[in-house]
Amino acid sequence: MLAKYESHKNLRQDKLCPFLVHYKCRAFNAVCNWHPNLEVILVLEGSGYMQYGADTLSVREGDILIINPNVLHRFHKSESMIYHCIIIDEVFCADNGILTDELLFVRHFQDSRTEVLCRDIAENYLCYQSDRTSLKGAKA
Repeated sequence: MLAKYESHKNLRQDKLCPFLVHYKCRAFNAVCNWHPNLEVILVLEGSGYMQYGADTLSVREGDILIINPNVLHRFHKSESMIYHCIIIDEVFCADNGILTDELLFVRHFQDSRTEVLCRDIAENYLCYQSDRTSLKGAKA
């Protein structure tokens, strides 16, 4: 099995935004990866499987996955699954008293309030990254 470390070097380039969002990704048979950052995934459409450490999780629309720091993970091939991926900077977490290396987050659940928050974060991130936004002034 191939695996790679992801450093997310560009995560700290924008000091006003302590996370990255991969917006509406399509699931594919990716190489396993791991990183020190907390990752939140919201499955928007379809279903499939995620390898999470030594376990395989069955996932479907509305599922939320929390990838704990340094856990090997990947989606198995699923041509119909679309998801948002939010990667939160571990330094931001530590600076705010969230010691992600000492906590173990629930890895797989459904919750309508958390789903709405994930969707809002992804949509606002897309707006924030756009040059045509009123948020641009706050960004500068």
